[in-house]
Amino acid sequence: MRISNWQLPKLHSRHKPGFLTFPHRHSRACRLTIDQQTGNPLALKSQRAGRTINRNTVLYTENPPSELAAKRIVEKMSPQALIRLAEATGFAPEDIIKYNRLFRRLQQGRGIDQHGLAKMLGHFCKIDPTDEFVSQRLYELNLKGQPMMRFEQVVQLIKRLKGPPGKPPGREITGENIPYTMQNVDLFFDIVDTNQSGQLSMRELQEMLTIRNSDRLDFAKERRKALLANVIRDVYQILEKDPEEYISRDELVNAVGSSDSVRRFFCKGLFMAANLEQTAT
Repeated sequence: MRISNWQLPKLHSRHKPGFLTFPHRHSRACRLTIDQQTGNPLALKSQRAGRTINRNTVLYTENPPSELAAKRIVEKMSPQALIRLAEATGFAPEDIIKYNRLFRRLQQGRGIDQHGLAKMLGHFCKIDPTDEFVSQRLYELNLKGQPMMRFEQVVQLIKRLKGPPGKPPGREITGENIPYTMQNVDLFFDIVDTNQSGQLSMRELQEMLTIRNSDRLDFAKERRKALLANVIRDVYQILEKDPEEYISRDELVNAVGSSDSVRRFFCKGLFMAANLEQTAT
């Protein structure tokens, strides 16, 4: 029996609904027999009837099984590599193993995507994983030309966000946490400077202040954004600048050094903290 192009055999998914979220179905290959004389596809029983054919065509959806299988191939690190990474970063081996355990659960091929990074930073660094802007910028800043973030890159980012080993920086401004504070200032500047111009505009700062998942009320995020808005207003007042003017990196550093409240805000990394109460302790 000859069939037309709009009567092709249906593709039946071998996965349960909701197993993977792709814009198109992911199904097994569908083999069609092409009639040699007309070039039209034939039903499978026509092949059993001995009709003359010239080729078999294999149809796939956008995500064929071969590509999905390649994404599930997880690159594992040897215990020796984990120990060398612990020595290079200053983390304890048990911490590296703990990071690697969650990384492997989120891994796709050789690394993790933006959502996987947000989950890891939310779990280990107490960063709000629902802040899409911060998660996206941290992901973009640390890709370093790779399609996905490797485990070594994630560990280096965790080290930068957690600060020096031992007791985390406290409320008091001491010489020990000033380098960590300046590191957070540089990180904040890099996150907000989306066009990499070396200057911050009010438009870029508003991107940092915008709450995107407005479909639900998040008191912690509302409070963090309000606190950040107050800090930005203080920075403009310290620098005696109008909101239409730009702020350079050196000017931001000078403003942080001129105000204890602003310095404490960056010392604690409150511009991306998930829970202000726990971070303030």
